[in-house]
Amino acid sequence: MSAYTQENRNYLFLRVIRYVWNIALEQRNLRRRERSQKITYNTQAHELSEARKESWLKEGSAAVQQQALRDLNQAFQNWWNRPDHFGRPTWRKAGINEGFAV
Repeated sequence: MSAYTQENRNYLFLRVIRYVWNIALEQRNLRRRERSQKITYNTQAHELSEARKESWLKEGSAAVQQQALRDLNQAFQNWWNRPDHFGRPTWRKAGINEGFAV
């Protein structure tokens, strides 16, 4: 595999991870505003597996996408447990806040 191909693959991984993180964050923010059912990692992981059946997400690695949900869940746990030390989880932007483990 050439370096260019590997670079493209890493770029696509980051785009998919950012997408999953941002969608999951938006779901949590909307449900919090609506005060509807509590959203957890398990509910979001189930929704992700359903979305992977019928969308372009199935082309990416399921493990990487689930790790983005786990990272978001951990970010919320850190924020809830220590709001004085950790900030509220925020949107991920290309080139900024790309602190993902792949």
